[in-house]
Amino acid sequence: MKTIQKFLLLTLITLTAFLSASQAQIFPTGEFSPGMEADNKKVIDFMKKWNIEGGSVAVLKDGRLVYAKGFGYADKDKERAATPYTIYRIASVTKPITCIAIMQLVEQNKIKLDDKVFGANGLLPEYTDLITDNRLKQITVRHLLKHQGGWDRKKDSKGNAYSPEFEPTINKKSEIEASEGAYTRKAVMDFMVKRKLEFDPGSRSEYSNFGYFVLGRIIVKKSGMLYENYVKKYICDPLGIGSIQLGADAQNGALAGESVYYGGGAYGYVMDMMDAHGGLVASAPALGLILRGVDKDVPGKKLLKDATIDQMFNDGLCWGRNNTFKTYQHNGKLSGTSSYMTLGDNGISVVALFNRTSGDNDLYSEMYTLMMDLSKNVSIPSHDLYNNDALYWKIKTSNYQAKFNELNGKGYRPTVIEGHTANNPMFDLIFRKDGKQAVSFHGLTSAQYQAKFDELQKPQYKGWDPADITVYQEAGKVLYAGSFVKTNNPKWVARHDMSDAQFNTENSKWTGQGYHLVKGSKTVKSGKTYIAAVWYK
Repeated sequence: MKTIQKFLLLTLITLTAFLSASQAQIFPTGEFSPGMEADNKKVIDFMKKWNIEGGSVAVLKDGRLVYAKGFGYADKDKERAATPYTIYRIASVTKPITCIAIMQLVEQNKIKLDDKVFGANGLLPEYTDLITDNRLKQITVRHLLKHQGGWDRKKDSKGNAYSPEFEPTINKKSEIEASEGAYTRKAVMDFMVKRKLEFDPGSRSEYSNFGYFVLGRIIVKKSGMLYENYVKKYICDPLGIGSIQLGADAQNGALAGESVYYGGGAYGYVMDMMDAHGGLVASAPALGLILRGVDKDVPGKKLLKDATIDQMFNDGLCWGRNNTFKTYQHNGKLSGTSSYMTLGDNGISVVALFNRTSGDNDLYSEMYTLMMDLSKNVSIPSHDLYNNDALYWKIKTSNYQAKFNELNGKGYRPTVIEGHTANNPMFDLIFRKDGKQAVSFHGLTSAQYQAKFDELQKPQYKGWDPADITVYQEAGKVLYAGSFVKTNNPKWVARHDMSDAQFNTENSKWTGQGYHLVKGSKTVKSGKTYIAAVWYK
């Protein structure tokens, strides 16, 4: 294990025994957020309890992105770390985005909340001749937004516990195909309007994915655009979001920067059929911008008028309300996905996305508790991490120096450098334009890395702190990459070439002295673990 400490260099020669891979470490990635260092451990402890491989968290204060972190792995097999901007399926967190789109159409006078959806005079009259239950003609847009349309996914009209439209999985589409001759959005609509409702519209609320599927068809009909194209043009583009779009069914169709999903059935969904109720993918900071876009009390571009925002929240249209913590929120769940976003009355918004879920609902209650813990931080920094970020996924390691030179010449510095081991080693990179000076390095052996730290201890580098560190493999070698930035932060400690056991010892030692783990990276070569980490105080 190699040790670098500010103004002090220690070299430990004795290595302790290798710790089994089952005792996996979880390391944070992302920009340092002064005063919020302790929050890293809260997220890591949550992930360890629920055996989650990777996740990303974003915290906003008064519209500023004050905390953006990745944790663990986006792809464990390739040792690709999760970053703040890793993309995940967001499942039912799609629904608030659909709600915003509907409220925009209301503002444009293209629809009204109390418009009837079905029937000859409804918004979707083309299904009139298929209706067998006249109660469908009483369903309004408001009913759909509030899950009051008359469908109960726990029980269909025959008393069955399963209805195929609620779980658009590859192995559960056969019933609709047998009935309609196809498995398309139109086929789902045809199939469903022929069925009887489980209760009178508006008489009670039962969570309904299909209700939001129908809202998606209204958006398509009244805008003349595909759902995903509407979301891009009228929700994402005005906010400068480029990472929200429809997800892919299979792992080999994943988007650049998208996480792998863990747990049984994660790749059994037909994502295209879930567009408006659960089909989108996004990063945590991108969803933070959505929250900022409907928070009328903070600066920034708004997606709706103030009166419409009040109506959406006060009337319980899609969003839940927790009066204890005074937040509006929505969560989402698919096999391989846990998502949650909250908008607080105190100007603090939190987004958490993870690449595993659980059948235990305690995961979501504890996830909400975690998010409320993050929102109570009294030392929230004054910076804004929504600051000219440039993201690059899967950059060849041989191309890194050219990319650094190009962006550094334009005033950018690297804030995240994450190497991942594959047939062709790559870097995931995040650069930020904030005027801070940076020194970057890559492709260094352990000895070269130690020499680089020695160099950065010289007087001319006083005030330079390690901003990022990653350990990866290339051409059969364990190599290091990272960056230093001139910030004059408080004390720091850095270690590399650690085994799991050594890391645990060092982590306990330094956290016991008031330091916080802010960076970490790990690779395993021929059964031996190599960990690099940085602690700040």
